[in-house]
Amino acid sequence: MKPFFRSSIVAAISFLSLLATVSCSGGKEPARELLPEGAVPFVYYLDHIYLSSFLEDSTECCIVFDTGAGLGSLYLYLDSTFRSECRPAFLDSSRLTMAIYGGVGEDRYLTKLYKDSTVLVSGGLELPHAGALFVNLRDVLGRRADGIAGIMLDGSAWEINYERHYLRKLERVQVDSLGLEGFSAFPMKIEDGRLLVYCDVRLSDGVSSGGWFILDTGSGSSIFFTADEASAKGFGSAGKPVCRYVGGSRGLGGETVSCIADAEYAVFGNDTLRNIEIEWYEGKNGVMAGGSYKGIIGNELLERYNVVLDLLDSLIYLQRNPAYEVPRDGKPWGISFVDRTDIGDAWIASAIRVGGPADEAGVSPGDSVVSINGKPVTGLDVEEVYAVMDSLSVLGLVLKDSRDVKDLRIVCGNENQ
Repeated sequence: MKPFFRSSIVAAISFLSLLATVSCSGGKEPARELLPEGAVPFVYYLDHIYLSSFLEDSTECCIVFDTGAGLGSLYLYLDSTFRSECRPAFLDSSRLTMAIYGGVGEDRYLTKLYKDSTVLVSGGLELPHAGALFVNLRDVLGRRADGIAGIMLDGSAWEINYERHYLRKLERVQVDSLGLEGFSAFPMKIEDGRLLVYCDVRLSDGVSSGGWFILDTGSGSSIFFTADEASAKGFGSAGKPVCRYVGGSRGLGGETVSCIADAEYAVFGNDTLRNIEIEWYEGKNGVMAGGSYKGIIGNELLERYNVVLDLLDSLIYLQRNPAYEVPRDGKPWGISFVDRTDIGDAWIASAIRVGGPADEAGVSPGDSVVSINGKPVTGLDVEEVYAVMDSLSVLGLVLKDSRDVKDLRIVCGNENQ
């Protein structure tokens, strides 16, 4: 990369926008005048669906739509920092009790549970819950995530339009009247409160896996296998290049270790997806350790389609959208960030690729990053920084802790290209 061009890229970072702390603004938003009746617009940001919502006392919040949270989920998940910031009036402290929760990671945590029913409202949608569980969600997704909500198992259907960025709950008569022209229907299972869809994956010659996967719009991955399935099929031992990541906040439940590799193909619906990236978990505990499912399918795969989930007839309808043809490249720097400027002046290095440029330069999971290429992160946006980083060959990070400040220069590839 020529020095002049590199300077132009660095200058572009200075114009990245600062997003409001409790707003769903930013990201990829729909052309709202084109949305059909009953549609609720969402912001698609860092491979997650964000709904601008209100709790029943009109407390504004930004909620992640997560089919992997379990259908008919009893509880709304709210971020612990959000509770401290907003102190929703309906949360009577006398109705709080203690509960234990876990997730993808190895650990279990003691947290607070609000025992009274509450309603989340987003546009024309009302999502009732039996209570609210407080979790450290922003440690996973960053400062804009105030909570997680799933969908109810009530015989309805849900339209998730990744192309025009809207969500719509459909009654039976609406599904029948849609026509679903251009969609293809495939079987779907509902098991233990989760939606399961079928997928076949071939990692390399002689190594493949097929079966039922959790449909998880709360995941930014494409295809993520459980530790049990990866071990049983010998993933990582067939000569294919594998990247190993260590992270302290890639999922609720604490530290995780996962691997990433390029699969030869995955068959999903009628489509054979080539050169798709897959992940698998290496832990012994948590949701991704194992189960009756092979793993999860997340938004990085689902975003290629417009989707209708028919919960009554157990069918998933898929329609390719323009994102189907968009190439997807991995992040060469081997680092992911979580924006925690809601509680300080830093982003957190949330996952590091073992042996990658960031790892070799001395960055560790959990490090606080206060500056990127001379620009304070308090004025930057993670998604836009990722896009700029893809074009850089040298990255400057300033790390800070209670005792020290480190100024790191990370080189990726040929510095003079």
